[in-house]
Amino acid sequence: MKRPIGITILAVIAVVVGIFYLLLALLGAAGSVLEASGIPTTASGVGAAKLAYATISDAILGILSLAFGIGAFRLKGWAWITAIVVLVLYGIRAIVDVVIQGLRIERMVVSGITIMIALLLLWYLFRPNVQVAFGRDALRGGTESGSRSS
Repeated sequence: MKRPIGITILAVIAVVVGIFYLLLALLGAAGSVLEASGIPTTASGVGAAKLAYATISDAILGILSLAFGIGAFRLKGWAWITAIVVLVLYGIRAIVDVVIQGLRIERMVVSGITIMIALLLLWYLFRPNVQVAFGRDALRGGTESGSRSS
């Protein structure tokens, strides 16, 4: 089956976002090292726990987003499941960010937009033609024989 243009667009975006989040994780790790060495940084008031949370969640989201992007280019069955997991994690992170950073209006708006985009993308991924492109049987939610999941 030919890859739908929407999947190609999502794959490109996922690769870019994955690289971006991995770079953020690298910066977070560097900030943690600087903090541990006693060198004052602009993140000095953030707190070690918040920095560690951000670094770890950035790394996880980056790896999973990159994996989805690569798998989506190849229409691998596992990429569809990875996308679902990534989008749910983005939603959870948006909620956690509001809790950690407080009920500031700008954080709530950004988190709300993130959740709406995640829901829209989940809707797209559950479209029958998208599921079939990933080798899933859209009617039963399973995989077709000869699935592309390998």
